[in-house]
Amino acid sequence: MPIKESLLALSVVVIWGVNFVVIQVALHEIPPLLLTFLRFFCVAFPWVFFFKKPKNTSWKLLLAYALSMFVLDFAFLFSGMYVGVRPWVASPPPPPSTSSSPALLGWVFCC
Repeated sequence: MPIKESLLALSVVVIWGVNFVVIQVALHEIPPLLLTFLRFFCVAFPWVFFFKKPKNTSWKLLLAYALSMFVLDFAFLFSGMYVGVRPWVASPPPPPSTSSSPALLGWVFCC
């Protein structure tokens, strides 16, 4: 692997690891659910001005997807870290890559 790609891969690992340190420090000052809200508000709110809502999708369905796939995931992560669970145990797997996520979402939203 070229050195440039190796450095990029290493930077991803470092940023990912530092992320958990920052979360742990923030949890000493901010409750977990407020930290979850602030994280998604600061990231998602500006994007509302740059992207249009997908066609044939209601805001209600879009909000339900965001809550089930991202907000609850990080709320559980932050809550777990707040009570003392180590980050590598509390860290969630990537939601779209797990084989049960699409089946679970289909069951929740279609039934």
